[in-house]
Amino acid sequence: MTSGRSPGRALAGMALFLGLLGGCEGAVRDDLTPRGSSEAEDFAPVASATASPTFVLERAGDDCRIFRRVGEDRALGVAAICPRYLGDGERIRLVGRACFRESEDPARAVPVRCPAELVGRATDEAR
Repeated sequence: MTSGRSPGRALAGMALFLGLLGGCEGAVRDDLTPRGSSEAEDFAPVASATASPTFVLERAGDDCRIFRRVGEDRALGVAAICPRYLGDGERIRLVGRACFRESEDPARAVPVRCPAELVGRATDEAR
């Protein structure tokens, strides 16, 4: 069985590889010991320059608004339809593909169904 390559091409490829390998002679390091932890801070992860946005639907009285938060900054809210299950002062926070109700009452701070408006707003902003 033949591989479809001519012996001349294989020899030329081998010669090229060996030629390149020979050029690496000066680049070999003698010190291959791991770096100590005292030098590890050189490669410590840097805090992200831009935080990921979080979308929140918040109810205040009879009004609901969708806000976009980036870190501690909060953009102006857009009016939205209030879900029936969202009480006054509560919020629904979209995290990935899940929504969580934030409430003063720990028993109500549970995962909830994501309102379509909240998901749509986050999807539109991502585009």
